[in-house]
Amino acid sequence: MADTLSPELFRRLVERCTNGVLILDAEGVILYANPASESLFGRTADGLVGSEFGLAGAGAGTTELRLPNPKGGTPLSVAARAIKLDGPSTGWEPGAWALVLHDLTEHKREENRLQLYEAIFLGVSEAVLVTRTDGTIIDLNPAFSRITGYSRDEVLGQTPTILKSGRQGPDFYRSMWAVLQEKGHWKGEMWNRRKNGEIYPELLEINALTNEVGQVDRYVALFSDITHVKQTEEQIEKLLHYDALTELPNRLLFRSRLEAALNEPKHGATAVALVGVDRFNIINGTLGMETGDQILRLVAERLSGYLDEDETLARMGGDEFGVLFRGDRAALRAVGFAEAIQENLSEPFNVSGAEVLVGCSLGISVSSHHGSHGISEMLREADVAMHRVKADGGVGYQLFTQDLDLAIRDSVLLAGRLGQAITQNELRLLYQPKVSVHDGRVTGMEALVRWQHPDEGMLSPARFIPVAETSGLIDDLGRWVLVHACQQAKQWLDAGLDFERVAVNMAPAQVRKEDLAEFVQQTLHETGLPADRLELEVTENTLMTLAQEEQSVLQSLRELGVSLALDDFGTGYSSLTYLRRLPAETIKIDKSFVDDISSDDEQMAGAEIVTSIALLGQKLGFRVVAEGVETAEQVAFLRHCHCCDEIQGYFFSRPVQPEAIPALLQHPFSLPDLTDSAPR
Repeated sequence: MADTLSPELFRRLVERCTNGVLILDAEGVILYANPASESLFGRTADGLVGSEFGLAGAGAGTTELRLPNPKGGTPLSVAARAIKLDGPSTGWEPGAWALVLHDLTEHKREENRLQLYEAIFLGVSEAVLVTRTDGTIIDLNPAFSRITGYSRDEVLGQTPTILKSGRQGPDFYRSMWAVLQEKGHWKGEMWNRRKNGEIYPELLEINALTNEVGQVDRYVALFSDITHVKQTEEQIEKLLHYDALTELPNRLLFRSRLEAALNEPKHGATAVALVGVDRFNIINGTLGMETGDQILRLVAERLSGYLDEDETLARMGGDEFGVLFRGDRAALRAVGFAEAIQENLSEPFNVSGAEVLVGCSLGISVSSHHGSHGISEMLREADVAMHRVKADGGVGYQLFTQDLDLAIRDSVLLAGRLGQAITQNELRLLYQPKVSVHDGRVTGMEALVRWQHPDEGMLSPARFIPVAETSGLIDDLGRWVLVHACQQAKQWLDAGLDFERVAVNMAPAQVRKEDLAEFVQQTLHETGLPADRLELEVTENTLMTLAQEEQSVLQSLRELGVSLALDDFGTGYSSLTYLRRLPAETIKIDKSFVDDISSDDEQMAGAEIVTSIALLGQKLGFRVVAEGVETAEQVAFLRHCHCCDEIQGYFFSRPVQPEAIPALLQHPFSLPDLTDSAPR
């Protein structure tokens, strides 16, 4: 039965109502609209009266509809009920409908949002796992089952420990949960196990979710399988650190292992043997490069057969191999290896049905646990000894020896004189330009120190830098260079010369100084040189040996606005993950790799290494500089591989006096292409 409602009472009830209220006649024409209806229709209440709404004869009940309005349409819940109106004096017909209109916009928006969340939850490629605070799994998405192999029913009610691989110990998990409880968030890499027992790497992110009172009541874990990423990293690492022909470690990895051996506090003795295959160029030229490659592989196999597991055999390039011996018996092992190899390689190689005789020349350098040998020094000594054997006709070995008393005396005397040279203005700075690979423009220059010795004349840094490092004078020397390079750069700027940066080399001892950033800031302030005009070069090996607190010094330098360059890049053993965290902007490909660039097929591996290193640097966002460029062929290759930004080397200019720099800045170099081999 229809209700009876006086118009006066009706108005008092509905005019304060937050929902829209309409009175329709039997034909669906609006007889009354309350104020709340105005926002739904975008019209005044008086303007609604007389309009046709519809729903005539639809009967009582609730339905949903979308109401057209200037905003594009409003979703409504419409509740209709038949009513009677008292008295004809109202002007309304006796039979009517009362409609209550409820705006469903927010409800629909929330409904759509939940549908979107559900679609994302079900459709993302990353696995999603939801647990209670006690670790009980309460929800997961299909990607979780796809990655782990566990079905939903197998996992619900369990804990994530069903995935543990055993590769991470208790300390790892304690650290992870400590961070999660403190910060509400943890992200990192870990190893887990699939249902079939396969162990896989994953990138995992865990977030704590709180309830309405701010208490953590759930954890949401999002992870992805990064097996393919790890495989790619391993492939790149192999390309960078292993020889493609013999699959032995290459020169990069050999130097890295040698450095590790020399840096061990109690490494005992270390010995390096360089093995050169005699007459290899003749074999290569007469029998062909394929036969030569096969010979090198067979030589590598024979050499490997005389080494223990902890001894490293590497192909250093061309026909040379390197062997690293460690421990107190290193020298005896090196000599024993040399004697055994002489006899073994005297046996002919059978290659393609032909017997080929080869021999080897072997040089040995030994650093005792009391010694101060560096990587380059040991390799140089072994190389000198090997070439002495070759000069004597080959097939034999030579142990590098020297008069240690004379060497130590000379070093001590030179160190004492160097201290005076720093304070008495005997040092000189020369500058070698860096050239744009694109247009030949000189973009900047590297400051290189020389010593104008009063008795011996101009000394190269190779003579006195090692003395400075071993005598503790390297920091004083490095600070002298920094101050004078900044002063000179400011003079060039004041003269209106246009260049990007002046680069200054930083020795390992300098980088480890706690006040380095403070000193650089003070130097920039006193000289007036803008920070963005200074670049500090640090070797890759130095960066790899810095402790965490020492690395913060580099970050402080970057915050000053100073640029950082990674020098001798490729000679260390940096992981991709570590390189991504470095604050450097530039990498300088070591000269030893640039030397291998050649159109000779035998040297193509060297060119490929340069390309790989440069492309890796570009992918990681570094500016790439090739140093030690000496030939037009090298310049042309670096230009055409499109993997290098700047070039530095004797092809363009040796280090010059500061007075020569203005002319170099004002006149770009001409750049050769593949058919042009003449320098400027």
